[in-house]
Amino acid sequence: MSYSTIILLFMVILNVGLATIVLFNNLKNRLNQIFAFFILFVVLWTISNYFANFYGPYSLFWTQMTFASAVLVAFTLVYFSYYFPKSERKISNKEHLIITIPTILILLLLLFTKTVIAGITIIETGTGVEQGILYYIWPVYFLLFIIFTFYNLIKKYRNLNKKQQIQMRILFVGLLLSLLLAITTNLLFPLILKNDTLSNYGPYSTFIIIGFTTYAIIKHELLNIRVIATETLVALIILALIVQTLLSKSWAEGLIRTGFLLLVAYFGYLLIRSVIQEIERRKEVEKLSRELEKANLHLQELDKLKSEFVSIASHDLLTPVAAIEGYLSMILDEKLIKLKNPKLEDYLHRVYDSAKRLTRLITDLLNISRIEEGRLRSEKQPIDINETIKSVIKELSIQADKYHLYLRFDEPKEKPKPIYADEDQLKEILINLIGNSLKFTRSGGVTISLETLSTHEIESRVAKLEETALSQASKQGEMLPMMVGTKSRVMLGDEQLVIHVKDTGVGIAEDELPGLFQKFYRGRTLWTVKKTPGTGLGLYISKSLVEMHNGRIWVNESRRDNGSDFAFSVPFVKDSIIVGHHEKKLTLEEEAKLKPLAKGPTRDF
Repeated sequence: MSYSTIILLFMVILNVGLATIVLFNNLKNRLNQIFAFFILFVVLWTISNYFANFYGPYSLFWTQMTFASAVLVAFTLVYFSYYFPKSERKISNKEHLIITIPTILILLLLLFTKTVIAGITIIETGTGVEQGILYYIWPVYFLLFIIFTFYNLIKKYRNLNKKQQIQMRILFVGLLLSLLLAITTNLLFPLILKNDTLSNYGPYSTFIIIGFTTYAIIKHELLNIRVIATETLVALIILALIVQTLLSKSWAEGLIRTGFLLLVAYFGYLLIRSVIQEIERRKEVEKLSRELEKANLHLQELDKLKSEFVSIASHDLLTPVAAIEGYLSMILDEKLIKLKNPKLEDYLHRVYDSAKRLTRLITDLLNISRIEEGRLRSEKQPIDINETIKSVIKELSIQADKYHLYLRFDEPKEKPKPIYADEDQLKEILINLIGNSLKFTRSGGVTISLETLSTHEIESRVAKLEETALSQASKQGEMLPMMVGTKSRVMLGDEQLVIHVKDTGVGIAEDELPGLFQKFYRGRTLWTVKKTPGTGLGLYISKSLVEMHNGRIWVNESRRDNGSDFAFSVPFVKDSIIVGHHEKKLTLEEEAKLKPLAKGPTRDF
């Protein structure tokens, strides 16, 4: 047996197997059907060309079949272009007629007349073709159908997704290479040089397109290659075992090999079924993933609409509520009217307190909306922290006296270095922390103190506490929130100033740590819920503002009924250049993705 015959048998078996598997992988899929028939017509072209070279009584028939199978290859390519990689519309009856009628006519002329192929001649490499009067109708048909195939594919290219466009480009390359080789060997040489020597190799050019399409199958999942590969492997193993069984030298050997064949066939069936099931499960997971992605996008849209509504509503509500609070303050403080009834004065005081709480709530909501939309600006400058703390203590001393608690500042002997921060936002952090401590303290009071720590030490403490909080969160299904994006959540400088707010209050249980910095979160103790009104927004805002200043905030120490020690850090003025460079690195596009990043209009605290 010659090498050409062995190669032919190998290619025929391989391609017939591939066509069968592709077809039966999904019998109802039109793309699978057309691709399978395309492979079969390529095989027919190759076989016909092989037998046409052996001069004999059937040489003319096999020569005609060579040309006819080439026509069928072009015919299937046109239909393939309609369905690859997906069908965008149904093929009209007019298009079917335009494709089918010329194909039938040229097949009839090729197979039943001598108008295209008048006869055959013996040449050095096999047989040659005697051209009939309508011989040139064949190359015209072939070229027109190939051009129509490319036209269809190019027209669909723009509307494909990225993955499908990759598939299309692979197909283009394979198709062009195949056509160049086929046209050179089967058209140009016979027409120009009057030499059919290379026409024997023309059919083999189609294996290029099969190879490239198979690559698209393997690399980019045009068809289900895992099932195809598994089925092909099992089929080849079974085929080899059948041959071995048929070649058995004795009945005993035949029975043993038959038993082994049945065993392999059974386990091969189980393997194919498991691969199919795995692929189906993967498809379900991918489907659920796409649905989850759509749901997530929908939730993001709703969250954006919610934030916009809160921002607009808060802004519109703040003006009339502020006016109510202002006029009530003037009535009560400036004695604009005489209140003879003590109950009426008490009622007005209650209304005034409620108006102040409502103003605070609306302001918090407005600021949260600005923070989450990245519209909050930090106007950083050198700050004397001692003076800032004293100013806040003076502001909150009335509240401390109301609760009969002390509020003091352990001023260090050596004046600390200036810090680099937005003073209004720094005051807001202190007011939130001290205000919480006063509300959650029954006796004793609140102490503010300062210390300088290395950035590494701060990060170590925070990481340790967050790890504890996250372990609690995993048990309770809660999440420890990150206020800003990872690129902004960076501590700067070798060391930072740490401000402690320590109280003698009810403390915080370890299982409550994960929820502390979440929006609207409040401690679950009965005393906290009943005795202290609030929204649970203060710590969320404080954490956001601290991280905007490239610092950290954490619960340094807290135990139930033994008080809490909240601490937060801010950079020193000496690191202001580093802070400035870091903020410049964040492009406007990156800032828009950070949530919440401090940029945009100034606050109106």
